[in-house]
Amino acid sequence: MLLEPALHDLEIAERAIDRMATADQFDVFYEAWQDFLYRIERAWGYSERRLSRMTEFDKWFAPYATLRRKDPLLRFLKQARNAETHAVSPTLDKPISLSFRDKLGRPFRVHDIRAEFKDGVLTINIDTPDRLLAFDASVIPADPRLIRFKNWGEWYNPPKSRLGNRTEDLHPVIAAKLGLQFYRAFVKEGISKFGHTKTGVT
Repeated sequence: MLLEPALHDLEIAERAIDRMATADQFDVFYEAWQDFLYRIERAWGYSERRLSRMTEFDKWFAPYATLRRKDPLLRFLKQARNAETHAVSPTLDKPISLSFRDKLGRPFRVHDIRAEFKDGVLTINIDTPDRLLAFDASVIPADPRLIRFKNWGEWYNPPKSRLGNRTEDLHPVIAAKLGLQFYRAFVKEGISKFGHTKTGVT
């Protein structure tokens, strides 16, 4: 079947999203994210090369290429794949959120709290006039998030819109699902349009 390898890549990309959605460790989540980015880009590249010989390809392909270049989400995913593949910059992060309380439940005043996580050690400095403070600090679970990254000297921000609709603080799983919809539509329409053409190889 025409574009069967691309369809296979998209199936693997979908399974990567499923792994992201069920991951309970950040490194597992990140690995699935990288797999997803690689597979959608491979599906795109294979489809473009395979169909480029077809009559009327350029006219059909142009709107997809333009959308992929201009839509903030699709542009982010494309460049994220490049950044991750070439180990230029991370594209995801899992922020640390902390909760502080006095062990005896007493109220306290704080001028400043600074926390640093380095080499597996969390260091917390609290600037407070309450000298008898005995505090507990708890790590609050936080979701992974898309982050700003740099690739080939250009910065790419997490998308704030998709097809003209606002998508503030888009979770990586949702971003991946929306991206997969685009790539799946591209491949399936390519099969529908060119799968039975006499000038192409099926």
